Amino acid sequence: MNEIEKMYSNTGIKLKYSGWLDMGDLDTQMTHIQCDTKEEWDECVFMSRSSYSSDDENYDKPKMEYPTFTAEKQIELIKILAKGEVKINNEDGEYEFSIFDTISDFSSFEESLADLTNRMWQDLTEEERKQIKEILE
Repeated sequence: MNEIEKMYSNTGIKLKYSGWLDMGDLDTQMTHIQCDTKEEWDECVFMSRSSYSSDDENYDKPKMEYPTFTAEKQIELIKILAKGEVKINNEDGEYEFSIFDTISDFSSFEESLADLTNRMWQDLTEEERKQIKEILE
């Protein structure tokens, strides 16, 4: 389990039924779809044109994935965690992200931020945890 998955798990966010489906009317518009239930996923598959436009024979079989850890979510997360000084270094392709004395060092910014969140999780208030969960959903 990587740090991003661990962060989603800490917040109690469940895996979603996910995949790429063609949601276009007449033209191909592959869209990444995530659903909370298998029934919702099956409905999206039924409404899609994927059976005509997809080369993937298994287009109707979802992958179980967490919601995408977007740049917008990362910025909002930093706002919550950064009650004090924030330091971000990128030397030799390694990201070092620190808030106060907590330092995270990973090769990707996303992993580093998720690791920092995981290590600070126990020290966060219930309100901060709730805000983080809402951001990640």
